[in-house]
This record gives sequence, C-alpha cells and structure tokens, in this order.
Amino acid sequence: MKTIPFSLFNLHERYLLLQMVEQMLESRIEALTELAPILQSIRSIRKEMEQALHVSRSSDFSARIQDGDQEQDDGFLCFRMVLESLLYTIIDKELRVKAAQIETIIRRHGWSMVRLGVKKQIAVSSSLITELSEADNQQVLTDLGILPQYNAWKAAVEAVKELYVQKAEAESAKEDVTAATELGKQGVELLEKVLPGWAYQSEFGDNKAYGDLMNAIMESVEEIEVQARGRVSRRKASKEEEQN
Repeated sequence: MKTIPFSLFNLHERYLLLQMVEQMLESRIEALTELAPILQSIRSIRKEMEQALHVSRSSDFSARIQDGDQEQDDGFLCFRMVLESLLYTIIDKELRVKAAQIETIIRRHGWSMVRLGVKKQIAVSSSLITELSEADNQQVLTDLGILPQYNAWKAAVEAVKELYVQKAEAESAKEDVTAATELGKQGVELLEKVLPGWAYQSEFGDNKAYGDLMNAIMESVEEIEVQARGRVSRRKASKEEEQN
C-alpha cells in the first residue's frame, strides 16, 4: 500500500478523508459486514469533528459591526431630529411641551451619543431605551407621532448588540478548533491501524470488496494529497518571496 502523507493534511483535509472513507464503507458494508464496528467508529469521530468545526467557524464581525454602528447612528439622528423639529412646531404648539419632555430625557442620557465608541454608545442607548420604554413615555412618543422613528432606532441598537453576542460566541468557540484537531488525530490514528489490514485483504484475501474499497480510498487520498501538496508549495513560495 502506498504510504499516505497524513502529516501534510490539514484539519479540513483530514475531515474530508474521514468523510470519504465513511461513505465508501457505507456503500460496501453489505459485502464487508465485519467492518461495521470500524464504520461506526469512523462515523462517530467524523460527526464529532463536524460539530466542532461548525461551532468554530466564525466570520469577521468588524465590517458587520461597523455597518450596524452606522445604522444605529442614523437611526438615532433621525429620531432626534424629528423630535427637534417638534420643539418649534407651529401646527400644534401643545406638542412642544411633550417634545421638550422627551428632549430632557435624551439629554440626560446622551444627546450626542453618536460621538461615542460603539460599545459605550450601545450602553447609553440601552439605558435611554429602557426609560423611553416606560408606558408614559411611549404614550408621549405616540402623541408626537415619532414612535416609528424610535422603534427603528431601537431595532438598530438591538441588532448591534446581537452582533456583539455572536462575536463573543465565535471567539469562545475557538476552543472547539482544538477539539476538532484532536479528533482529526484520532481519525488518522484509526486509519493508520485499519488501512494496512484492508490492503492485505485486498491483495491476498478472497473478498474482492476489499480491493474495490482500497482502490476507491487511494484514489481519494491522491486527490487530497494533490490539494495538500499544492497548498504547502504555495505557502513555501510565499515565504520565499517575503524573504527576498
């Protein structure tokens, strides 16, 4: 059997190999019933790896948070400016008093909160939203006709807060990369134990299914090896360019 360069395979390539071997075994298990326990072990490791890799995947939240911050800025300024216009309304001057009530509340929390950093702004916004969510204040906003602007800004703030929650979860999930790596090692160790036996059976045994299985596995290995060696070569070339 050709030596398989497992050391070249990265985490995702090891997962891919386990997945392929699992699929090949599943399609031939009726002819190789004695390999059912091994199939179960490979499937178990592959499933645990999949879960760990799924949890550990995270996006770059910087751009999304920046967009969300702009959204909450625009939402707040829209809400505030519509309120300011009502401080000078001549259509219904009684609304001026109600607008002044809301203005006082906003100024107490942060009239110019858009100048703050994102996290500080979220904290100030949340405090202001808590007070404006009180029934009396909600009624004033309704009377002023600016509840839609308030709700739009509130939704933008909640969206940014949720992005920070997702970012924290993604960062904490980095531990799962370690778990996936260990599982990848377990998968490789298992394959290193069973593949030589399967290769022996394919060459000297009576069950032709072993030969079919090993041919399929080695074809997949060759494809992954090409991918791995290409990646290693590109990385090496990149380092050489940096040194020059």
